[in-house]
Amino acid sequence: MNTGGEGFKLYHITGSEEVVIPEVKEGLNKGIPQLFLVNTSREACRMESFRYLTKGEERLLGSYRKESDRNNYRVTHSIVNSIYANLLDCGIEELLFRRGKYQKPLISNDLNYHYNLAHSINFALVGLHGRELGVDIEFIDEGLDYTAIARGLFTQEDRKYIRREPRNFFRLWVAKESYLKFRGTGFYSDPKDLAIKGEEEGKIILLDKSRGSCHPVFMAEHLSCSIGFSCL
Repeated sequence: MNTGGEGFKLYHITGSEEVVIPEVKEGLNKGIPQLFLVNTSREACRMESFRYLTKGEERLLGSYRKESDRNNYRVTHSIVNSIYANLLDCGIEELLFRRGKYQKPLISNDLNYHYNLAHSINFALVGLHGRELGVDIEFIDEGLDYTAIARGLFTQEDRKYIRREPRNFFRLWVAKESYLKFRGTGFYSDPKDLAIKGEEEGKIILLDKSRGSCHPVFMAEHLSCSIGFSCL
C-alpha cells in the first residue's frame, strides 16, 4: 500500500522486493521524502526477504535478546543498505557508515541522500530524503498512563493540547522526537525547548524556543501508529 500526502510518500511494504528503486530514485530527485513502514511481526512480513546486512550488522544482530528488536533492526538496515547499494551500484560491504556528533547515523558515500530510522514494538520506519531529516513512529497504546511522562517532558502548552484528545500525546511525542532527530541532537536537547504552536492540515507546528523559530512536522497515522517526519 502506497500513500501520498503533502510533501511525502509513504510505502507500507511486507518484503524488501517491494522497494522499487527507480520509483524511489525519481521521488528523491524530485525532493519528495520517501518513507517505508513495515509491520515486522513474522505473521505480517516476509522476514527472509530482508537479508541485506553487512557482516558487522549480522554480528550485532545477534546481540539483541528480543525478537522484535532483532526484526526491527534487520528490516530497517536491510532497506537502507539495499537502496543505497542499488543507487551507488556497489556491494553493501562497500557502504561507508559513520555517525554524527550526537550519534546520528549516516552513509558517507558520494551520494547526496540522508536517511533516518525509527521503530516501536513491531513497527519499523525508514525515511530517505535529499536533505537532512528525522523520522519517528509510536504505536498508539490507548491504555498508556502518560501523565508522568507528559509532566516531565512537555510544556504547559503541550499538556493543554494533550488534554483535548488523548491521542495527541502520541502525535506530539512523535513530532518532537522527529524534529530533534532532524536537528541531529535527539534527546541530547531538552524536549521542553519545543512547544506546540499550532496545527495545519497534516502538520504540527512546533516552536523551537532555543532558536526562536517555528518548524512544521509532517504527520500521518497508519496501522495504529502515529508517524512523523521533519525535514528542511
